This record gives sequence, structure tokens and C-alpha cells, in this order.
Amino acid sequence: MKLVLIFFSICCSSPKLYSNEYISKNEFTEMYIEKLNINENKIEIVKISSLHVTFIIKGNATEQQSYLDNAYREYKNSPLEIDDILNRYGSSMLSTISTIDTQYTKESILPIIKDFLFIKNAHDQMQKYDNVKIIPLIYEKLNDVLYIVYAFDTRENIRYLSQNDLKLLKLDKTQLLKIAKNNLLNYLPEIQTQGDTSELSVVIADGNYEASLLLIDDLWNKNNFPVKGNIVVYIPNRDTVLVTGSDDKINLDKIHEIVYSPNVEWPHIVAEVGFIRSGNTWIEFKREK
Repeated sequence: MKLVLIFFSICCSSPKLYSNEYISKNEFTEMYIEKLNINENKIEIVKISSLHVTFIIKGNATEQQSYLDNAYREYKNSPLEIDDILNRYGSSMLSTISTIDTQYTKESILPIIKDFLFIKNAHDQMQKYDNVKIIPLIYEKLNDVLYIVYAFDTRENIRYLSQNDLKLLKLDKTQLLKIAKNNLLNYLPEIQTQGDTSELSVVIADGNYEASLLLIDDLWNKNNFPVKGNIVVYIPNRDTVLVTGSDDKINLDKIHEIVYSPNVEWPHIVAEVGFIRSGNTWIEFKREK
């Protein structure tokens, strides 16, 4: 797989930072509810707690949970864009609700890379709201840190697959990875890199599925990334894949400054550690001190 190379300053990939006073999580949640244009005869919105809202769909006894942690982190990085953030997350949620009975196809199945904490939180939420129609996730382990979670993506919203979806589509779980990887390549625009691929670069796709590119084996070779040592990636956010070499101390230090900056709130966190390419898979990168 060939990449398009674009030169840039690597520092530009970090989230924007502001020193403004932030509104509280509770105020953010209230603004989210107010922003939504809801027909109260069909949907009721209930604030469970700060950054947690329940949408009650009247008539079919269905409830949909909405967690605003990612939205709030995104707001803290770009407080001047709060209206856009609230509108975007609200529209996505309403779109999800409007398509709750949609019959999806296997062509819309995509892989999403998450860490163990996401899986644990999802299970905890399911247990806490076991009286609500919360759909169990379909996932598999990529390594000791990362998991592949399968979802339907309609370009307007994302819904995670359930066991019932597999039955309806007459699919076995063992088929999902191959299907999802093929769909990912068809879904994404041209894959690009920014920076020097022999030293420090960033992989660029659509702004949502960069982390999922870890699954595309043809991408991760020394022709595309002629780095010092083995290929190492850090994926602090779903749209941020930083690439360098295991023997490149200078650029590993630069990545650490970006990833572990105390001033940065990554809105869609994937992992707080790096990964090194080993054969056709990824294992946690444990840097020598």
C-alpha cells in the first residue's frame, strides 16, 4: 500500500489549547439538552447526571443513553467552538435514534479500535442499566491493551453491532474482521502521511478511523516507514496515529511531549501507551530507560 506524503510541522497535530475559564460539566450537559430540537411528543430527555443523558423514546419503551465525556473533552480543547460541538453531538444522537429500527447491511460494518477501559465501562453501564435496551458489544482482542469493536457506520451515525445483528445478517463473529477491514479500505479516502516517514510522521485519513488503520497489514512496512529500528505507533486519539522508530530516541521524546502533555485533553482517547510492530501484529512498546 502506497502513501501520499505531505510535509508539515509535527507540532500542528496537537489539539488546540486555550486558557479560558471553562463551564462546568453540569452546565455543559444543560446546554446540550437545550440545543436539541426535540418533538416532546415523541422523545423525552432526562439528565441522569453531569455528562449523562437518557433519551426516552415514547411508544416503544426504548431508552438510549448518551454520554458526553468525549464532547466535553473536545470543548475543553476548543472552547470557542462549543456551539458547533454541541450541535454535532446532538445531531448525531438524534440521527441514531431516528434510525434505531434501520436494517443495516454487512457493507457498513467497520472496525473501531478501543482500549480495555472502554470495554470495561461499556459492561459496567450495561449492568447498571439492565432494565434498558442497551445492546451488548461485539468485540475481539487485538493485544493486551487494544480491542476491535465492530460497528455499523452510515456516515451520519455509528451503532455498535449486537448478537442479534449477526443473526439477522447470517454472519459468524469469525467473519467480521475480514469484512470490516475490506469495508474500511472502501470507506476511507486516500491515506496520507504528514511529516518525515523516516523519523516522525502522522497518518491521516478521515479524522475518525485513523486508529483503525493499525489493522491494515500492507500499510505497516519499512518501505512506507523507513524508521530507525522497528515501527512504533502512539494513538492517543482516534484521529492521531504518530509513527517513529524504536531506536529513534529523539523522536520518541518528541512523541512523549505530545502524548503526555498535561495541557492536552484528548477527546477520543484510544491508548496511553505505544505499540511496536512485531510480525503482523502490535504489542505494547516498553521503552528502555
